Amino acid sequence: MPNEKTGKIKASRNRKFNPKIFFFSLLYLITGKNNEGYGCALNSSFDVFGKLLNKATSSAFTQIRKRVSFVFIKNQFLNMTERYEKIRPTFKGMYIYSVDGDQYNLPRTRSLMLTGFCGYPVTKTEETHLLKMYSVLAIDPITGVPLFFEYSHSNDEIGLAIKMIKSFAQGSLGIFDRLYLSKRLLDCYHNSGKFFLCRCKTSSTFKEIVQFCESNLREQIVTIENQVIRLVKAANPKTGEDMILATNLLDKVNVSIQELNYLYFRRWESEIVNKDMTDTQKLEQFHSTSLNGILQEIFMHFWIMAFTKMEIAEQIHPEKDFCQVGYVKSNFKECLDFVIKNIPNFFVKKQQRIYKKFKKVILSSLSKRKHHSRSNPRQVKSSKTNSYKKVTLVPRTT
Repeated sequence: MPNEKTGKIKASRNRKFNPKIFFFSLLYLITGKNNEGYGCALNSSFDVFGKLLNKATSSAFTQIRKRVSFVFIKNQFLNMTERYEKIRPTFKGMYIYSVDGDQYNLPRTRSLMLTGFCGYPVTKTEETHLLKMYSVLAIDPITGVPLFFEYSHSNDEIGLAIKMIKSFAQGSLGIFDRLYLSKRLLDCYHNSGKFFLCRCKTSSTFKEIVQFCESNLREQIVTIENQVIRLVKAANPKTGEDMILATNLLDKVNVSIQELNYLYFRRWESEIVNKDMTDTQKLEQFHSTSLNGILQEIFMHFWIMAFTKMEIAEQIHPEKDFCQVGYVKSNFKECLDFVIKNIPNFFVKKQQRIYKKFKKVILSSLSKRKHHSRSNPRQVKSSKTNSYKKVTLVPRTT
């Protein structure tokens, strides 16, 4: 584990890992192709630092990963996002956080099961073979940069969201889907100096919201759980259907119903980020069976995504058309591939010309898009049992 004062990693062999070599070995590991593993990652990282002849073995890398806490990688990610705060765009002076949950498939190992992880319960007696990690991610919906991450072995998205809300900036706005509106969320925001925007279920447990849904009003101020809430009906520009939004942003002049509508639909960026993590970056292709190793890889994925998204935002300035129907967006996969292929030039040699080349890649991959152009009526998904028909099931753990 790195020494808190020197940052050095102890090793009993001549082939020593220092923090930089360890970091880039892990970076090459998680960005490698399917046919690449520990050996290729170590070849690349030691070659970058001119130490290929003194390369560590795969077993040595495995052992050092066990000794280095995932907090080392997490801190690198948090340091990057802290620097980003200085240049992060705002909406009417507010930092915005878009919050969404996800589930990661983990290997079924004894060590993970002993820490409380289990499969997804499909029936009263069966669960999925792969274990589930329940997570909540907060991003900047203007740029798509990931900011905060919480995880658990139990399915409690609201509880995980509340943990990260405490880290949100004062005067900021958090945007949530219909799942999150609850007494716990309202209590968390009460007298906090922070704001929320949340979609409501039409069959809400709060009678004030149910009564508002049944009324002909388009906007109303109500009191729920001793907190003054602004309820609005906002129409989906594509389907024309009304949705109910709740917020503690009470200033109608500063933030209109139309702007609340636009803000809520920008929450979709968090869905895109979660999809990019699992589909584009192949996050669930873990190279470790321990919780510490898995978290190392998760935060490394966030680190490389944050770097790529921040560089894209610096070139295209997405805040200019944040609340517009039309906008431009770069191809994230194309940009990420360029970063991965040029890891030494970006992070070791730090060549300025590579940033000029990256700018050309970003601008050449730009495409014009429209919000709500693909909106479709909500469809009821198949039952839980039917959706897991092709998944291996095992007896439920107690």
